[in-house]
Amino acid sequence: MSEIIDISSSRLKKIAIHQVGNKTREEGIELSKYETSFDSDLEDILLKNYLKPFSKQEKIYDFFHESDLNLNAIFTLSSRIFSNHESFIKQTQNISKYLYSTSNHPNISKGNVLFLLFSNILYKERIHDALAIIKIEKKDYFLDIQKSTNSFNLIERSGISLSQIQKGSLIISENAGVFSIDNLGQKIKYWLDSFLKVSLRQTSQSNAKACGSVLKGVMSKIDNADKEAKLITKLKTKTESRKILNFSELKEILSEFVNDDIISKSIAGANISSGINLSNESIFYSTDFVKQTKNITSKIKVSSGASFVITDPSLMVSKVKIEPHENGYRAIIDVNIKKDQ
Repeated sequence: MSEIIDISSSRLKKIAIHQVGNKTREEGIELSKYETSFDSDLEDILLKNYLKPFSKQEKIYDFFHESDLNLNAIFTLSSRIFSNHESFIKQTQNISKYLYSTSNHPNISKGNVLFLLFSNILYKERIHDALAIIKIEKKDYFLDIQKSTNSFNLIERSGISLSQIQKGSLIISENAGVFSIDNLGQKIKYWLDSFLKVSLRQTSQSNAKACGSVLKGVMSKIDNADKEAKLITKLKTKTESRKILNFSELKEILSEFVNDDIISKSIAGANISSGINLSNESIFYSTDFVKQTKNITSKIKVSSGASFVITDPSLMVSKVKIEPHENGYRAIIDVNIKKDQ
């Protein structure tokens, strides 16, 4: 089933806006008593600028709780909205209160929290509702033109940017998944771990990306161009012969070229950077792996500061020989042309 969100038929159903401060600084919260009204023009703007960005996210998260999923506050409160749209304003108030209770780090900024309830979202071949929770911590400045009696004046105003979501998440109904965005360049550990309490879902794409990080770490430790070319050839042969691979098969290939210690360190680094834990059984589509490692497998380093790139996928380097030559070196490269099957 596809992991892509289809929003082509989506509609905006409800809007609520609250203000949440930093609990450590005792800034408090301000809760709206009523939903925010909107027209078709505003709906189009929000669909384009505040729903579409979520549909492009590759990372998918899942709600969790150590003992009982129903004890996960945001899972429970959002589920109440999905089952009863009339409870929207009440539950968004409750979510805002819970966000305030978790906003206890001094670096967390006060801001407005925008709640958007969408319908008709196609995900994994089913129609879903979705709740977007977007926190707005910074406002942009812009100039407006105001007409006076005999001239036009420039007026400075501030408002919410439509160019990017600052911090937010989209919760798909029926516990189908959570997508998150952070464009403030800040770590959102409290948002994901304390507020939403979600964990990264392992998909073919996320596994392939993590495996690509492992490969990158291993390749950085290989200082022999011929060895590097042979590794890339083995990987290409494997991905072309199999539709689905698992991580143990990748490790088996890598172990032919580097020792286990290098592989283990590369795995540890990939797990930290990706947020997932690769196991021998972690599977991924070969096409996803090829996509994630294209920049790695198309380049072979012949020496410090010099590499060559293969841009044609029908070409495969079979051997590289480096030998001294006058004031430098000579690289002799054997390239095979793959025959059509």
